[in-house]
Amino acid sequence: MKSFLELNSKKKEDRLKQAEAFYGAIVDVHHHILPQAYLEALADSGVHQSIGVLFPDWTIEKDLKTMDRLGIKRAILSFSSPGANVPGIENARNLARFCNDFMAQTIKAQPGRYGAFATLPPLEDLSGALKELEYAMDELALDGVALSSNYDLKYLGDASFEPVHKALNARNAVVHVHPTDPPGVQFGIPAAVMDAPFDATRAAVSLICSGVMERYPDITFILSHGGGVLPYLSYRIGKMVPHIWKSFTQNAPKGFDKYLNQFYYDSAIVGPDAFPCLIKHAGASRVIFGTDYPFAGRAVPAECLEAIQNFTQISCQNRYEILEKNASALFPRLCKIKPPLAHPLQDRST
Repeated sequence: MKSFLELNSKKKEDRLKQAEAFYGAIVDVHHHILPQAYLEALADSGVHQSIGVLFPDWTIEKDLKTMDRLGIKRAILSFSSPGANVPGIENARNLARFCNDFMAQTIKAQPGRYGAFATLPPLEDLSGALKELEYAMDELALDGVALSSNYDLKYLGDASFEPVHKALNARNAVVHVHPTDPPGVQFGIPAAVMDAPFDATRAAVSLICSGVMERYPDITFILSHGGGVLPYLSYRIGKMVPHIWKSFTQNAPKGFDKYLNQFYYDSAIVGPDAFPCLIKHAGASRVIFGTDYPFAGRAVPAECLEAIQNFTQISCQNRYEILEKNASALFPRLCKIKPPLAHPLQDRST
């Protein structure tokens, strides 16, 4: 099969039609935005990094240009760590409101190109989190909710977060689980390099073993970065936790693997060596394309997309599922809107 870049035609419109026939309409579910006002608000709260790395440069113009270069027609926006997890209850609430209003305005300005995951204040602020959830999903009609892997080292299965899960379940919410600062020593390197994937794994195990997955089956969870190290460690974890996690049998009566198969996994920064493991673990029907733009830089999203294109053990139908179909099923509002004519073949060298 020819790669996407090998498709060629003299007429630009014909080339675009060929691209759409080959790919469909790529949806990126792991796509961050960093407006200047947000960075300034973080700085005012003493926050200058995301999981140990500096914030990259971002503008809406660069964002759209990157999407066009990669052939991405739609993206689900989110604010990366720390989101609205800043000191001070009112500061956090105000920042979450700014994030959600900004995303709603961006969606309105670019119809068909963007959806968004809502940002919540820290979940320890239950009243603030529930109020913002209601506003973001019921009034702004955002497409889902972004949750951090932990909140002050309380993972998502913590019993104190039960009212949030109940509210999410009542709305059949799609939840994107993103890693944040993990516990422990970081070996002198930013946590984003190595520890963040482990924190995504902790969050997933917490959701299963606490019984959240059993009690709230109408929440759809998407795990960032291919589930962290979950595809590699799932056998080990699944064999051990039933014997050592208190009340596991009561909380997860269907067994560890059953709940594991209910997650979706985004492909952000899942390279060519790791992608086969993710596919074997989850299957193409549970994998969704993601870039981690702009944190992943310029080359990595293209290389990870190429890994999907060139993996010979999946079919064209499987690629279609990963790049478009699976996301379209989760985000019908966005994907039923015909976006403006994108330019996936325009100026790919810039």
